[in-house]
Amino acid sequence: MKNNFFLIGGGEITKGETKLVDKAIKKCASQKDRTNFIFFATASKDSADYIKSMRKTFGNKFNFRAVVKNEGKKAAELAIVESSIIYFGGGKTDYLLSMFDRWRLLPVLKRAIRKGTVVVGISAGVQALSAWYVDIEKNKAVWKQGWGIINLGCLVHAQEKNVKIAYQEFKKLKLSETPFLAIGEKGSWIELSESEITYSYGDLWVLEDGKLQKS
Repeated sequence: MKNNFFLIGGGEITKGETKLVDKAIKKCASQKDRTNFIFFATASKDSADYIKSMRKTFGNKFNFRAVVKNEGKKAAELAIVESSIIYFGGGKTDYLLSMFDRWRLLPVLKRAIRKGTVVVGISAGVQALSAWYVDIEKNKAVWKQGWGIINLGCLVHAQEKNVKIAYQEFKKLKLSETPFLAIGEKGSWIELSESEITYSYGDLWVLEDGKLQKS
């Protein structure tokens, strides 16, 4: 049985670049009550403009709440516990990982997922959720460990050139039980437990028979 995950490689929500996956996320709304939608803008240092854009996109469909750092640990814990959907925004992955580590929020998040909370990540959010993620600078790939919520080695904002660089370095890690996934800008990978399916939008690179395949 799969959990409910939406992994988005990148894109500007205000420009409609993620509209297909945004529409799919909105289908998770309850038909009876206002679904609790929790947004962590932590990776963007709680950007007010980012929160405003997210509220504009999802606030008419969900009971939208942005969790910001200055509210403190207890507020973040309660928001996770009461969530139906948690959306981890883009920015600097280290900011998000650091706050969750310092406040010991990962066990709280894992319990929420086991109870059925839908989890969405875009860019830095995908990286945090993954077992491994990669940063590429000056044509050099550096793989780092994420939370391991999803057993994937992920590259976001993927393009043909950096996919090859990331994968060559990934092979050196010899993580045979960790699938490799590269998600292009505006691309997304979606797993839904209700229908037991996986589907996607945009550019994706996956391993098939030991070879990288673009889909």
